[in-house]
This record gives sequence, C-alpha cells and structure tokens, in this order.
Amino acid sequence: MSLLSAPSENTPLSRLFSLQDKVCLVTGGNRGIGLAVCQGYAEAGARAIAIIHSSEETSALAKEKAKEITEAYPACSVEAFKADVSKTEEIEAVTKEVFAKFGGLDVVVVNAGVYSDDLALEMTPEHAVHINAVNHLGALYTAQSAARIMKDNGGGKIIFTASINGHMVLRPQRESIVCLPSIRLACMSVGVGADT
Repeated sequence: MSLLSAPSENTPLSRLFSLQDKVCLVTGGNRGIGLAVCQGYAEAGARAIAIIHSSEETSALAKEKAKEITEAYPACSVEAFKADVSKTEEIEAVTKEVFAKFGGLDVVVVNAGVYSDDLALEMTPEHAVHINAVNHLGALYTAQSAARIMKDNGGGKIIFTASINGHMVLRPQRESIVCLPSIRLACMSVGVGADT
C-alpha cells in the first residue's frame, strides 16, 4: 500500500496499526462509540482492555460485551470495571486497579458521557451539574488518573472523544447543554498534553 493511497475498505485493521501487547482502558466502553473502540482495539491486537461502566444497571451489559469481545479475540483479556467518572476517587482507584491487574496502561480513551434532550431553559440546576460533572469533570479526572500512571511508567496515549456539538448545535435534537462540555474537552485535551 502506497503512502499516498487510501487503504481499501477491506483492509484488515491489523494492517493499518497495531496495539500488540498494549493495555487499554475505555470509559463508556459498554456501548456506542466506546464499544466500537474496544472491539477495534481487540482486533488491533491489544493484550487487555478495561471497559469502564458507571453503575450497577450497566454492569450486566458491560460484562456481556467484555465476554463477547474476549470470545471473538481470545488473545485479548477484556474485563468490565465499575467507576463513576464524575467522582475522582472512583476513577483513580479503578485506573490503578487496571494498571496493577494487567501490568501496564498504554492507551486510555476518555469516552464516558451523558446526554440530555432537555431545553436549556427547562433544565434543572441539578441536571446541568450532573451533565457537566460527567462530561467535563469526568474527562478531566480520567485523564489525570491515567496521566499520573503513564508519567511514572514510560508514557502512553490519552484520547478524548467529544460531541460535534462543541462546534455546532444539531437540530432537531435538543442538545444545547452538551455544547459547553464538548468545547471544554477540545481545550482540555491540548492542555493535558502540554502538562505531561
């Protein structure tokens, strides 16, 4: 494949890049974009993937998805871990647990987020605080936890996902409250990189 030509849509992911022997942690990895990332990382050869989910209600789904990925890619150990990313002590503890269990931490995908279709004028202060706690502070706490471990252990990669609503409001969806945390994530990803 020439450097100037795009790969075919039939090109296996493993030929595009490799995560051979890497340990990955994905917040919000039990569905949507996070789940697709976990599946792709397993296909790319990751040694271990930690799916971080937020509650007892999501526990069964996270464990089911971890089992499915492990069955599809037996060389990859995939496990579910519970942590509320909006609580710094929880994501810090789980990040350390993943590092200890798998003997490393190479890639962290900061993907957990909550959505609301409430109109900005109708949203309660409590709901707004919850959205910002998960989508903004949760991203910061996850990145901090990962960066501390990576800094002391040879480095790694922290990847942030964010909504397109950081650049525009999509209609007919009611997503105005999601815009601000998405803008902050774009800035935060640059800041975390500069600080480490």
